[in-house]
Amino acid sequence: MKKYENILTKENLINLHFTQKLSSVQIGKLLNIHYSTIISYLKKYNIYSKSWIEHLQTINSSNGQRKFDSILTKEFLHEQYILQNKSPRQIARELHISQNTILKYLKRYKLFDINLSSKIKSLNFKDTCTNIYGVENISQLNYIKDKVKNTVKDRYGCDNVAQSDVIKEKMKETQYNKFGSWFLNTEKYLEKSKNTCLQKYGVENISQATFIKDKKYRTQKKNKSFNTSKYEELIYEKLKTIFKVVYREYKCDRYPFKCDFYIPSIDFFIEYNGNFTHGTKPFNKDNKEHQEILNYWKLKAQNSEYYKKAIYTWTISDVKKRNYFKKNKLKYCILCNMEQFNIVFNKIKAYRDLYS
Repeated sequence: MKKYENILTKENLINLHFTQKLSSVQIGKLLNIHYSTIISYLKKYNIYSKSWIEHLQTINSSNGQRKFDSILTKEFLHEQYILQNKSPRQIARELHISQNTILKYLKRYKLFDINLSSKIKSLNFKDTCTNIYGVENISQLNYIKDKVKNTVKDRYGCDNVAQSDVIKEKMKETQYNKFGSWFLNTEKYLEKSKNTCLQKYGVENISQATFIKDKKYRTQKKNKSFNTSKYEELIYEKLKTIFKVVYREYKCDRYPFKCDFYIPSIDFFIEYNGNFTHGTKPFNKDNKEHQEILNYWKLKAQNSEYYKKAIYTWTISDVKKRNYFKKNKLKYCILCNMEQFNIVFNKIKAYRDLYS
């Protein structure tokens, strides 16, 4: 600070601060010195007064208005804060006014919204990171990832902190102390999770959301990681003996579900429902036998997620697909076992031979 002693003398600061009524920020801009340095010298000479600073910020003009009333109007702040998504800090910097003053005026006009401010802050953070580093968050940078990984490895002896036995034990202890059990298994968590998903996505479980299903489908298609049974493999190999092109896990605008097989040359869809979750026959709500099976499954589903999934697949998902085929007049077949496939295969082969 010694380099400013010839400029920031006690006499100069008294003149600027008290006689000319300039704030520390204004003095700093005038002398091209950071305002914190000005405050340090004011305190050094025992002439710093917080009440005087506040007085400078609230000097009345001839019409009785506060200093910033003519600038910080409700309309102006609505434009800057609400419409342009500028943070109080951004507005303050552009006007060379303290952030606290901006916040006071926003609260006075009932414009301040802590959720909006958090959102603006997040957007500004993303923009800054994108402009400087080319990513929305610095945690996406490879050298940051490596640094975090190395730090975790040095401290806990593993690549991810969640893999540490110490952390696992600590998490377990915290969960049991707070909730008496693992929080994810509590009714409170399950109900909260369900309500959050309903509010945000309109479904009880995020896995049921359309965008999640689409993302999963794209990933599985890219990585060729669809779950297939040995019978589906056999069906595919047999279809390939008579058709050059056979698509698997096919999805399109005409049929927005994953179809097991699609043959483009004859525009034919094939669904193979050989798994237990599809039932032995297509579900019919008017069928007494099907209702008895459903009631049994519901009983089992009280303690089994597998049966819950089976009920949804058999009575809702499969029914929805069949109705979609019929409504859009698509050529399709739904198979429940290999015997049915062999019958259909012979018919498809005859159809191909007839029109080839």
